Amino acid sequence: MRFHLTDEQEDMQEVITGAVRTALPADDLSAVLDAPSGMHAPVWDAIMRLGIAGMLVAEEYGGGGMSIVDAAVVMEALGAVAAPGPFLGQVMAAYALAASEDHGLRQEWLPSVLTGETKATVAFGDSWLPSTWVATEEYGAVNGNLGFVLGGDVADLYVVGLRGGDLALVERGNARVEELQCVDRTRRLSRVRFAGAPGSPLCGPHAADRLTDIALMLVAADALGGAGTSFRMACQYATVREQFGVPIARFQAVKHQLAGMAIEVEPARALVWYAAYALERNFGESARLASHAKAHLADRFTSVTRSAIRVHGGIGYTWEYPLQVYYRRALFDHAYLGEPTVHRERVASLSSW
Repeated sequence: MRFHLTDEQEDMQEVITGAVRTALPADDLSAVLDAPSGMHAPVWDAIMRLGIAGMLVAEEYGGGGMSIVDAAVVMEALGAVAAPGPFLGQVMAAYALAASEDHGLRQEWLPSVLTGETKATVAFGDSWLPSTWVATEEYGAVNGNLGFVLGGDVADLYVVGLRGGDLALVERGNARVEELQCVDRTRRLSRVRFAGAPGSPLCGPHAADRLTDIALMLVAADALGGAGTSFRMACQYATVREQFGVPIARFQAVKHQLAGMAIEVEPARALVWYAAYALERNFGESARLASHAKAHLADRFTSVTRSAIRVHGGIGYTWEYPLQVYYRRALFDHAYLGEPTVHRERVASLSSW
């Protein structure tokens, strides 16, 4: 039994890291924060060429046919390099399209979504779980005022979560989009309003529940990647920053901080991988594990980035230094798809506590 990544998975992470770093060197990452849009075209094109949008789509539909564990590995790599862009929305929209029983809808939209030519995202609003979605659909008309839509400002298609747990597909021309001010400038959020927008039925509650659980697990994987990079940045800085003529890594207080960060990151890795494995195998506890992973990793990412900033001192807060990008992403992962309290409550409910 293997308890670590395969050689192929490690190679996949290296390829993704290399593609993003070639398109956007780490030293240029802060420039994305000042850009008018969170969409960085060179990074988007590089990731789309790797087939990431369709990694959870079956090969018969033109996707990569990856396992959910592989998808977690991919998202961890994207989080580790703070890849800018609404990749999660594209992946989940492609998954929803592939899950639809409407052959004509799949044939019309899925090929261009898989290549990234058509940008798509999910729109659930701030009621994150399918049981609490508020948008409505009647006689093919979708109505709702949905906040916190990832990549809503650049999307051509929206997979909308409807009251009752169904999913519908709405085109950009039938929506009003308002960009929101978000702390994470690498992944922009928007408010999208649908008022009698023509929508096409996409999936039922079962597919919507699975889509949500996979999304939760992928956010947890992103947080794992970001937390790991923040920890490594702190270790590297502590070995080169000197005080009183010696590296600060030799000071006991700094050693304790670094050790504490390692303890937060490494055990959490098993939780993410097992949550992905449980979803892949359709274990009965998969929904509970997805919420548990999302809640725990969101907290760990926030805690680790705060500790990393303390190790760096004042430089960690500066605009030019990349650590603040990871702290902003930690806050995003903490809130997006529901804060940890939401998912701990769900874990308790699913556990019949």
